Amino acid sequence: MPLLQRSGYPLDDEAYAAELSRLCRALGVDNRVDLLGEREDVAAVMQSADVLLVPSWEEPFGRVVVEGMAMETPVVATAVGGPPEILRGGKGGYVLPPRQPELWAEEVDRLLADPARCLTLGRGGRARAVEGFGVEGHVEPVLAVYEGIAGDTLACGASGHSKGSASRGVDTLIHLS
Repeated sequence: MPLLQRSGYPLDDEAYAAELSRLCRALGVDNRVDLLGEREDVAAVMQSADVLLVPSWEEPFGRVVVEGMAMETPVVATAVGGPPEILRGGKGGYVLPPRQPELWAEEVDRLLADPARCLTLGRGGRARAVEGFGVEGHVEPVLAVYEGIAGDTLACGASGHSKGSASRGVDTLIHLS
């Protein structure tokens, strides 16, 4: 039986928070864990962290990884899904296999013992987040994809629309974002 069972509770449900509190007490870490709940100051909370851990078993993209990097917080993230691409080259942090807490604890210990390394990772992560996921580094490639799709659709005649109407539809879509 797992230590924690979700029992179908939504993430923000009081019963789930009570179960997390119970688990913290049972593990003897309740004096070292703060359950913050829903927050409006996520950027400040993330920036105040020494290390951001994202040990997901499944992580299609890893938005929280990018957010942590943007706040100059070193990241240790799952090697599953998007984080390896986001953290490529070790800029901003490291990826580790999920479900290996001892390995994660060792990496966190190494990072916390080396504040200069954390600072370097934080700065590198910020640069990577801005470069790869900021407005300037992200909008142009997305627009290129839209333009490529519109061009392919028009060239193939698959849309069933005249060139002008398909083009207007894509322009509208792009300008709304």
